[in-house]
Amino acid sequence: MSRFPLLRTAALLLLLSVMAACRKSPPPSPPAPTAVEYLEAGKKALLAGDAATARPALDNAVRLDPQSAEAFLYLGLAAARQDDAEHAEAALARAIRLAPDSPRPLEALGILRYDQKRFDDARQSLTQAAEHHSGNPQTYYYLGNIAMFSGNCPTALDAYRKAMAKDPDYAPATQEYRAAIAACAKMGR
Repeated sequence: MSRFPLLRTAALLLLLSVMAACRKSPPPSPPAPTAVEYLEAGKKALLAGDAATARPALDNAVRLDPQSAEAFLYLGLAAARQDDAEHAEAALARAIRLAPDSPRPLEALGILRYDQKRFDDARQSLTQAAEHHSGNPQTYYYLGNIAMFSGNCPTALDAYRKAMAKDPDYAPATQEYRAAIAACAKMGR
């Protein structure tokens, strides 16, 4: 008779262990976003004009993939939109090192420097972008403006013409081209 309480206890323990194994475990947490997912989220936010949301996503993208020139490019653009020129320049310089044949980071760095009124540095970056076959009309537009600042009419007019050839609908180039023709005529150049 002493065996039955022991068997009952063993059966109860077995039943409890089976029930414990059947209990539902909490659902697994979703996987952390990848570098590409962070990059895409950052690009989307930046294109929507939300640099404050874009920047943390892009920080995560470069943290997860420190070899992504595109992530550093967009991080630089986001920092520039937040008027954080130091971080923008550092991110764009890193993008240039990672993708030395791409004109895009050079264009962005040139425009950043132009906005800072660092015209010699801007000219250098934008000229390099043009040498890398930049298709961005802003590259040539800003080169034209820099040439006009120094009174170099032929170079300015040529740059504006290149900007218009890259995008005939880019109105700033057309406007500056016309203004440069008039200004150069007054200067006798």
